[in-house]
Amino acid sequence: MYGGSGNDRYVVDTIGDSIVEYTNQGIDTVYASITYQLGAHLENLTLTGTTSINGYGNDFNNVINGNSASNYIWGGRGNDTVNGGNGDDIIYGDYLTTWNGHSYILSQPGTWLSTQAEAQRLGGNLVTINNAIEQSWLNTTFGTNELFWIGLSDRTIEGQWQWVSGETSTYRNWSPGEPNDYRSSSIPDGEDYAAMGWGNQAWNDLQNYPSQYLRSIIELPSVPQEIGGNDNLYGGAGNDRIYGGAGDDLLNGGTGNDVLSGGAGADKFVFNITTEGIDYITDFVSYQGDKLQISASGFGSGLVQGILDVGQFVLGAAALDTNDRFIYDRSSGLLSFDADGSGTLSAVQVANFSNKTALTNSDILIV
Repeated sequence: MYGGSGNDRYVVDTIGDSIVEYTNQGIDTVYASITYQLGAHLENLTLTGTTSINGYGNDFNNVINGNSASNYIWGGRGNDTVNGGNGDDIIYGDYLTTWNGHSYILSQPGTWLSTQAEAQRLGGNLVTINNAIEQSWLNTTFGTNELFWIGLSDRTIEGQWQWVSGETSTYRNWSPGEPNDYRSSSIPDGEDYAAMGWGNQAWNDLQNYPSQYLRSIIELPSVPQEIGGNDNLYGGAGNDRIYGGAGDDLLNGGTGNDVLSGGAGADKFVFNITTEGIDYITDFVSYQGDKLQISASGFGSGLVQGILDVGQFVLGAAALDTNDRFIYDRSSGLLSFDADGSGTLSAVQVANFSNKTALTNSDILIV
């Protein structure tokens, strides 16, 4: 397909559909009902239909819209605007991190099998750990306070642990006494799936069972070129996961209980009303310039534009007087909003900070 000059609209519904555009030929939009990556000189992408498909941006400042299903969307390089639409979307302004020629991201919480399915949909697998250097890098990058699935399993032949990627790495970092294939009346099939983070980041074997809902480390086979940008990322409806990556990003989860990761740069985490759900913020860093952006009209209760008044912020588990509006319990990482500060109206939880950041009133911007 060739549109020429002007603002063109392309419909892509078959693998192999090709679009040719040249520089300075207008603002073009692709409507795709299949997974699609914007090619050269294409600006905008809208995913259509009701099927879970993926959308990929390019080096331009893209506008990318998801459909009503659960989408994976990458903005890529450039200052992008991404709207996930309905569904439980995973949105990346760019990728989280790279090492030794590969890219790494975290999955949604799930069983080993469900997170491996997510990894395959992204074009990768659960991580293969080749040596102690890579193990140390993973510990440093993804933290030491959480169990993560890795791509090792003996589900095919008991006792023969193999990497799901097909790689033949013989490196092992089992915790003492593991793997033990523990069995009981509640675990009749034993433990056939490996996770890291079991005491000094060693490995343990676990069961593929709903009680074992962990995030996994997903390894993608190459370093993407679409890195960076000051992105505007909107989750819309659903329980979304949004990653800003590099750049000064704006992350708006919309309705639902969303997971927001700003990455590097001075990021803004947007909250419009108190009933949108509880968002889980993974990496709020004040000294980077991160801010919570709160709507004065949406929250009400005497909030005025600008940095939150110090008298409207309190540390602890409850409001201390009728001026208090935002209550932050650092021990749990929970941030709540109290509309009256008197106890007549119950406080509403709006966010959970996984890093239990030292939040102050100056981190909250009222708009």
